[in-house]
Amino acid sequence: MAGKVHYPMGEDANTWGNSRRWITRAVEGSLRRLGTDHFDLYQVRRPDPHTDIDETLGVSAISCAPPRSALWAPRPSPPSRSSRRTWTSQSRGQVRLRTEQPPYSILNRAAETAVFPTCARYNMGVMTWSPLGGGWLTGRFQGRST
Repeated sequence: MAGKVHYPMGEDANTWGNSRRWITRAVEGSLRRLGTDHFDLYQVRRPDPHTDIDETLGVSAISCAPPRSALWAPRPSPPSRSSRRTWTSQSRGQVRLRTEQPPYSILNRAAETAVFPTCARYNMGVMTWSPLGGGWLTGRFQGRST
């Protein structure tokens, strides 16, 4: 079972982001709606410029505590940010990040140069995002002949 957090879930300004308050509420709500007591993976969809990364990583320790979640994952972010988050979590004794989710397809191979090596260095898994190139590799878009 997987879940994600960040984007707005209502009109209230307190129902989005990566703050301790919102992640805690989002985890509880997701578990209730899904009828389960744990996640196998829980992802932060985007960085939150209004919330210190330490706060987000700190709440991950609570959200990931058994039987809640086995993995905590950012999605997607530059390798330098993953390195900083991984260092921060390890140096502060917090739950470390376990996966990264970069866009990756035959049309977008940028992850090969920095994201994949960073994940290998920190023993993180990779779950690609948009492997069909936003639909371009499905045949959904047809070229026109002139």
